Amino acid sequence: MFNKKYPGNPVSLLETLVTRYGDVRLAQALVTAKQQGRSMDIVEGLQSLQLKWWLNSQTSADDVFLRLNFKKDGILSSPKIATMVNYIDQFNSKFPDHQTDLFTTLKSGFGEGKFAIIAHSARAVDDPLAGFEHNLFQGWIKKKYSPEDVLRKVFKIDKGKLPTDGVEKSIIAAYEPVYYDALTSNLAHRVGPRRS
Repeated sequence: MFNKKYPGNPVSLLETLVTRYGDVRLAQALVTAKQQGRSMDIVEGLQSLQLKWWLNSQTSADDVFLRLNFKKDGILSSPKIATMVNYIDQFNSKFPDHQTDLFTTLKSGFGEGKFAIIAHSARAVDDPLAGFEHNLFQGWIKKKYSPEDVLRKVFKIDKGKLPTDGVEKSIIAAYEPVYYDALTSNLAHRVGPRRS
């Protein structure tokens, strides 16, 4: 393709599409086209070019998260996850001093509370992302968050407004045994066996 204004300068199809539709809309359209299995060679080629473009402009994984519109959709569709994982892998290869991972990117993008709900829901349908709930629990234990702390600090629920049902209560019910096991384990290590 050639630019009408500058006929001597070739313009890529990707540049034309980005100019016409914008980077964010194009990223979303490519993911949608990939989901529907349309013109896979073209879609994969354009998506590969777009990922390279983002890499060359040093776009962070957090920015790619926003461009793929995860937050608005609130769901983790596999084509979006695959695109995100692909980008993170390429980003980590190109910028080894700025390593990131999918867990950190999703937690940062959604916010810890919403991400905890998504990870917990993934567990119910045996989704591969269900392992992220365990990662969240380990992070909370490391921060020394009690179940009540999780309600207040992660879900922003006041002590007087504790949920009687709902996903937050379900998450706390799953977290409590992990928390108390870790607490008991830490106490056992501190006390240690007595010597006679």
